[in-house]
Amino acid sequence: MQSLISKICLEALSAELISSHPIAGLGSVNEIHAFDTAEGKYILRLNDFEEKQSEYLKEKFCLEATAEMGIPGPKVLAMGRMQSYVYMVQDRIGGINAKEVQQENRNRIWRKLGTYARKFHQIPKIEDETVNKAEFHADWRARLLYNLKELNPEDSLLEFGYVEFRKHEAIRSVLQSLLAKNFKTGLVHGDLCPRNVHIEEEKIYLLDWGTAEINVVPHTEIGILLLSGEASEDETGIFLEGMGISVEEFRQMEKDIHSLNLLHRLDKYRWAEAFDPENLGEYVNRIKTVFQQLNHSASDET
Repeated sequence: MQSLISKICLEALSAELISSHPIAGLGSVNEIHAFDTAEGKYILRLNDFEEKQSEYLKEKFCLEATAEMGIPGPKVLAMGRMQSYVYMVQDRIGGINAKEVQQENRNRIWRKLGTYARKFHQIPKIEDETVNKAEFHADWRARLLYNLKELNPEDSLLEFGYVEFRKHEAIRSVLQSLLAKNFKTGLVHGDLCPRNVHIEEEKIYLLDWGTAEINVVPHTEIGILLLSGEASEDETGIFLEGMGISVEEFRQMEKDIHSLNLLHRLDKYRWAEAFDPENLGEYVNRIKTVFQQLNHSASDET
């Protein structure tokens, strides 16, 4: 691996590698290394899955577009291919990863993430044709129509006994209720949490746009956060305050948030049928969790 990193260093930066070391715990998909040259300190992200190139292009767009909005993030310095890998080189940010921050200081992070989300949700599209072609569906309504079509008697959710017929029909009813909705769409990060934040003095950097997409805002961002378990109830409230969303406004959109979360998880399940079949059970459990949240939300209203 050291030899590969040295070659990438020469190709991407025209510099000699001094040292490098792997970084664990900051990403489950990419191989991440920190490396140094005489000119500076950098982060290298590697993946031997060729389709990751479009994801790296997406991250580059998101980082540059949000930087123009005043949202700090690492700079992408180079992207390319070497041997069987696609790679991305970024400058290395100082400070610490926010997952190391003491609990009492996390409120500042969640409020800032809320203010960031309110800003980047205004970005209407990812302006890169390669990225757009790689997206699973073009827009949220296309996702909705696709998943309604898949909720048929031959659906694998029924065939493999993942859900019983009555629940299958109830899921379909939830999705049908979205047909009459008109939502605003914008850029969604999709994985807002301290792990994807870096703090350097007063600067709070937002990292890792690999799960970004154009989707319903602010519902999708909030829904993913609720499902992830990354934030406590109080932290979620602070995040919403940062977004400028009151408790009453959240209550008014809560049912739609959970309904769209159900659509989101169904969409991920359909993707997994083709690309991650050995882990289908995990995707099913997420569908069931969202469905339970939706029912709980509905019972609270009554």
